[in-house]
Amino acid sequence: ELLKLVDAEKKKVSSKDTEARIELARVEFAALYNLGVHSQALQEIDSALGYYQRALEIMPESKEIKTNIE
Repeated sequence: ELLKLVDAEKKKVSSKDTEARIELARVEFAALYNLGVHSQALQEIDSALGYYQRALEIMPESKEIKTNIE
């Protein structure tokens, strides 16, 4: 699972490696967003909301996520 790989990479990356951390956040956000969209398409609304909320924790300014939650 992609989210497990991202978590493993987070543990490897130095807290000082800002570029790597930003890239990992982007990948994690995209994965969560896509899982939310997929769950929503399957009418799994609780799961979709959970994924969207986690994505918002990474990128709170995301208009796409806020639109999908509404």
